[in-house]
Amino acid sequence: MADAAAEALSALVSDRIFGVGGQAAVYVDGELAVDAAAGVTGSGIAMRPDHLHLGFCMLKPLPFLVLAAAVEEAGFGPDDPLDEMAEMPDWCPAGLTVRSLGSHEAGLGSPAAWQWFMARPSSRPGMLASAGEDREPAYSDWVAPLVADHAIEQITGQRAADYCTEALLEPRGLADDIVFSRPGEGAPGGPRLQCAVAGLPRRAVPTLSTSMCEPDTASFASGGITAMRGVAGVYSAVGEAMCGKPVAGLPSPGM
Repeated sequence: MADAAAEALSALVSDRIFGVGGQAAVYVDGELAVDAAAGVTGSGIAMRPDHLHLGFCMLKPLPFLVLAAAVEEAGFGPDDPLDEMAEMPDWCPAGLTVRSLGSHEAGLGSPAAWQWFMARPSSRPGMLASAGEDREPAYSDWVAPLVADHAIEQITGQRAADYCTEALLEPRGLADDIVFSRPGEGAPGGPRLQCAVAGLPRRAVPTLSTSMCEPDTASFASGGITAMRGVAGVYSAVGEAMCGKPVAGLPSPGM
């Protein structure tokens, strides 16, 4: 299976359909069975399975998993309003829950990430003030993760990135494979994610998302950096939990 996965990945990379380098990872019964890489990174060096790269949509479920874990730890359920357990921002619609955020029923489709990045900073408070005006279900790639980030910090008393690392990533052995962190304020060249790579010291890694927003707004919504085995590890764990197995770091299936 590992050889077949490596060959398929190599063929995809050689065709240059999506890029010049790639990773593939497969978990079977909670164990990493395939961990392959092919091609080169953007800097031209050979791609390795432990290289970290931007992982936007594939990591979108993590803020809601982490929020669900924080809410459950605090003794609440998936349908309890977040504003009854945390002081939410003025622009945040009332009555949001873990379930409504995670299922997109909250209707927080606007502003989208591209609208946020293209807007003048002075116009962004007004954009958030209109969030949730249309309460029809809508996919949110920006506002819902911002809400989750804020709620996690309010409920746990920790930065959301720190709580994510301690509560979810470390118990799963993924702290070096997935990194969510706020950029350091005043970092040379603009905000940068503080990125930990397996076997290497922590270092600042610039990313497109964090270089386009202010330090105090960078969060889960900005995306994370990950190795594909980290993504596969999370989804494998979620699958185990959905099958009724106790999984360290994840909320219970009921959440």
